[in-house]
Amino acid sequence: MKGIKRFSVAAIGLGVAGTLISAGMAVADPSGSPAANTRPLQGTGSDTSEEVMNGLSDAVTIGGSKVISSYNASGGTFTSRPTGCSYAATGTVGAPDGVLRPNGSGQGRAALVASETVGNPRENCLDFARSSSVGGTAGSNLTYIPFAKDAVAFAVTASSNLPKQLTLADLKAMYDCTYPGFEDNSAAAGWQSNFKALLPQSGSGSRDFFYNTILGYANSTLTGDPATVRGCVSDEKDRSGRGDYTNNNGIQEHRANVLDNNSIIGVSIAQYIAQATGTSPTFIGKGVLGSIVNTAGDVPSYPFQLNTTYGTVAGAGDSQNAPATRDIYNVVPTADLNDPEVDQVFTGSDSLLCLQATLIAKYGFGTLGSACGATTITRNN
Repeated sequence: MKGIKRFSVAAIGLGVAGTLISAGMAVADPSGSPAANTRPLQGTGSDTSEEVMNGLSDAVTIGGSKVISSYNASGGTFTSRPTGCSYAATGTVGAPDGVLRPNGSGQGRAALVASETVGNPRENCLDFARSSSVGGTAGSNLTYIPFAKDAVAFAVTASSNLPKQLTLADLKAMYDCTYPGFEDNSAAAGWQSNFKALLPQSGSGSRDFFYNTILGYANSTLTGDPATVRGCVSDEKDRSGRGDYTNNNGIQEHRANVLDNNSIIGVSIAQYIAQATGTSPTFIGKGVLGSIVNTAGDVPSYPFQLNTTYGTVAGAGDSQNAPATRDIYNVVPTADLNDPEVDQVFTGSDSLLCLQATLIAKYGFGTLGSACGATTITRNN
């Protein structure tokens, strides 16, 4: 129960502690019978929802048999079909989509598109992608099916030199490198800012949501000459720059253990809950959640259930009120919506996933009620 005290500075409320703590820790990839690569629904993608989908993969059955195989964003080689569908361990920068284990929402969706492409070496290898964001333009190539509600805030260490309560303006100033200690000195002194504003590696849906939606930037690619791009922002564990993910240097999503007393990072609230309570493997380290306060100075209250209205309660027109909640999706080819397993498992509020509301809550997520399983969002990825 010691970890629960950390939520006194949490950015969002949680749920009944007893039910969360009693949940077992999920395994990294599908296990048990039937064999993972023989199940009808094979998926990869977002780190945010990988653990809850592991739990759902064990719970959801048709005719008594497990039907979902959901592979984590990081790990070794996996094979999603008995032949011809091997995905190598991540680590090689610039490899073609569909060759490496997809790491994050963007790579998961790209691998799903590759699986739908005639002649691709990984054709017909995947059936869905986990995604914590909606990508692409309107169209009918992929359908984003929501099944849970998450929220995103920031984390610092318990002994941080940074405040644990910030206005949205202060949080933006940190990633603008204008907050005290966050110098934008990349042109003159490399990456030697006293404080570091950290992001997960590129392709992360949580990175896109935190950087684009909460902070309001146009994109989260952070590419370009270090002399012209903000020098206090990094997505590498060693803080040496951006985009060099060789030697496992990229920051994985929801890893508060990369923090020191002079750094800050955006994290999923649901992931933090699941890690802190032992439902999922923990990568918290010394990290604690911070609170984004609104212009009225209100700080969210802390029951033990994810507050699905977080970031929307400060009143109309409050520019300091961060839009912090988001839906979490499983993405399927729109052409497959009538597939019997896809329909039964993913679509509609009576789908097998949506009926697992108690299990979804154990992993820290809010539930969607009648909105769960909707098929109204379609995009060309």
